[in-house]
Amino acid sequence: MPIFKQIDDLFWYAIVAIVISLIVLMLVRFAVIYADLNPFSWLALTVRRLTDPLVGPVQRGLARAGLDPKLAPLVMILIACLLGYF
Repeated sequence: MPIFKQIDDLFWYAIVAIVISLIVLMLVRFAVIYADLNPFSWLALTVRRLTDPLVGPVQRGLARAGLDPKLAPLVMILIACLLGYF
């Protein structure tokens, strides 16, 4: 049965790596938003290109609820932590 233990460990490490990388990306996006960088700079464009597919639906949901869409990266961090836990 050690092969199943190795597969389980690999699966667990993959999920943790995905959650941590998502958290880092969202924190970088949050920092870029609040640093008020030039929106056409290389850093701002790259961060937006990488994170827009994940943040877009959350931003629209927050806007419909009457909340600030700039909080979408923090909501995504919460969602990633919860999904990674389950």
